Amino acid sequence: RKSGMMSGKMKDIKVRINVVGINRGWAEAVAYKDFFRKKEIGRIGMAVEGEYEIKYFRVREAVRHQGIGKKLMDKMVQEVIKDGGTSLSVYPHSELYEGETYIKNELLYKIYKELGFEFVKKNVDMNSSNNKMIMPLRGVPLC
Repeated sequence: RKSGMMSGKMKDIKVRINVVGINRGWAEAVAYKDFFRKKEIGRIGMAVEGEYEIKYFRVREAVRHQGIGKKLMDKMVQEVIKDGGTSLSVYPHSELYEGETYIKNELLYKIYKELGFEFVKKNVDMNSSNNKMIMPLRGVPLC
């Protein structure tokens, strides 16, 4: 990430998040840079097929580290809780916008851990992208 110009330029960003609640086994939230939804800056999608599973999750490089990903994840957590779910799962993998840099698995796992996920298995290969993680939602307040 380039510090300096990028972080100063984007720190006052206003974010609008549109949520499509759980409908026919699917939910999605999209973050936009402006009110008119012209510039998408983040997206998360979740399938409901026996469990609640994040299928994709990405935030544009230029606006990372500003809480946008957390806001998107919080929206999915709210949907799971409203639907009566008690956990959210994911198999982290790098989801990018065109022309952006691939995120290594080790960093992805760190990001998901910071969001509240934990590994299902004790011993995981940090270089593999097929490690299931889960976020228990018992006791998580509905925002």
